[in-house]
Amino acid sequence: MLDIVEERLGDNQMVEAVVMDVDAGEEADQVARLIRERFNPIRLERSGVSPVVGTHVGPGTVGISFFPVGNN
Repeated sequence: MLDIVEERLGDNQMVEAVVMDVDAGEEADQVARLIRERFNPIRLERSGVSPVVGTHVGPGTVGISFFPVGNN
């Protein structure tokens, strides 16, 4: 996932990132730590997902949402 994030960021700085999980708190915390080390976002949040999303993706899911500088 982090390689995909890096590819999509290109030369832009990451302004904000959110790491979401469904019953995978330790894994999501680790992903958040790696994001902080690799991309140094200005803001980094941790979150769960809604029950509707959780039902479709299932336990163990970890996701990343991020915004680069200049994203409109």
